[in-house]
Amino acid sequence: MYIKMMEYIEGTLFLAGSLDASYRQQLEKIKSWNKVEYLGYLDPDGVKDLYEKSCVGLCILRNTPNIYYSQPIKLFEYMEAGLPIVCSDFPIWREIVEGNNCGLAVPYNDLESAVKAVQYILDNPVTAFVMGENGRKAVKEKYNWETEEKKLLQIYAYLGKHILK
Repeated sequence: MYIKMMEYIEGTLFLAGSLDASYRQQLEKIKSWNKVEYLGYLDPDGVKDLYEKSCVGLCILRNTPNIYYSQPIKLFEYMEAGLPIVCSDFPIWREIVEGNNCGLAVPYNDLESAVKAVQYILDNPVTAFVMGENGRKAVKEKYNWETEEKKLLQIYAYLGKHILK
């Protein structure tokens, strides 16, 4: 979907990660591939550089059980980097992204909604900045090891007291 979105959006799609050669050949046949800069696998410094030159973090994935109930690290990386997000409208993701006003959730299979969401962010730089800052704040205050550690220790204590006697 990301590449097809670029048919309607001015700009460049930075695509990172490993791609199978045959899959890449399929992607290269899509009309708007000329707006894609394929970066391949990136080390942590490369990812940081990518986020610094990006305007929007995209996490629009298909609805499969493994994805629907997940909490992708990518969302939290985008938030920490101060990127406004456009993601799939799954309940957990919507709660994280829209609940913290750091982006927009769209139906995973709706190209038009995805394009409109990205375009809205690109056309509204002040709103995009606020979304990005809200994401940073949410990571700093909620979505970090210190906060999650407390929850995990509470679960362990409960299990130890009630289940694992």
